[in-house]
Amino acid sequence: MSVAPSAQKRVAVIGAGVVGTSIALALRKRGAAVTLVDRDEPGHGCSFGNSGAISPASVAPLAMPGVLASVPGMLFDDESPLYLPLRYLPRAVPWLLQFVASARPAKVQAAAARLAALHAGALDAHEAMARELGVPELFLRRGHLHLYPDEQALAKDAGGWRMREAYGFRVERLDRSGIEALEPGVSRRYQLGMFLAD
Repeated sequence: MSVAPSAQKRVAVIGAGVVGTSIALALRKRGAAVTLVDRDEPGHGCSFGNSGAISPASVAPLAMPGVLASVPGMLFDDESPLYLPLRYLPRAVPWLLQFVASARPAKVQAAAARLAALHAGALDAHEAMARELGVPELFLRRGHLHLYPDEQALAKDAGGWRMREAYGFRVERLDRSGIEALEPGVSRRYQLGMFLAD
């Protein structure tokens, strides 16, 4: 369905990553004149940080009961996903309290169900979009490999792996030789892997 130029809506989409560009494409198909705005080049920011991975098995929320014990250490480690400069801590306390509350088992299960529903069909939708845009070679189904230095590190994620399996994702545990068969250049630091072929 096309829209007459005089009736065409003008829309600005903030963020030229995969989400923003997908939204812009959908709006263009509906007849809108779209301006895509980003402070960086397209595909940088969050889309750049995840290396273009599409991971429907990401059903385990960050706030899991096992994660809470490591939160204090993460807050002051500038390499962690929860790093906070000390001066910002007073402003972050309300959010941190909500984060801790969201790690209750019932909340975790509800969040996992919402994440699974959100991811449903994502692989097929991205593959179809790549075909439609004439770049099917950009969509690759090669699985998703998570790496761990040792059993202790893997044990911290055990709840997330059980959750993925409960949602029907096939998980294969790999030793060092299994990792090297998939990714020969991986650092010797990583001795265990969990591979999601789907």
